[in-house]
Amino acid sequence: MLWLVNDRANGDGAPAGLVLKERLGKLTIVDGQWQIRPEDTRTYPTLYLTDIRRYLDTGCDLASSAPGETMTRAEAEMISEL
Repeated sequence: MLWLVNDRANGDGAPAGLVLKERLGKLTIVDGQWQIRPEDTRTYPTLYLTDIRRYLDTGCDLASSAPGETMTRAEAEMISEL
């Protein structure tokens, strides 16, 4: 589930997409416990279908997110009620 937001950094008017829910994560069992590993970036800096396909093909580095791939504090507060 993505929430589209305006991003002034995108000169062509493309929206950014905040990831509210993802179904791409991996479920594994480690030492008898379920572990959920997200596979999707928390924010798509620009949200075109080509961007989504690129992330599906190449993934993202959640440990070292690229600029624009994490929510700002204001964005996190905006969706906190969800």
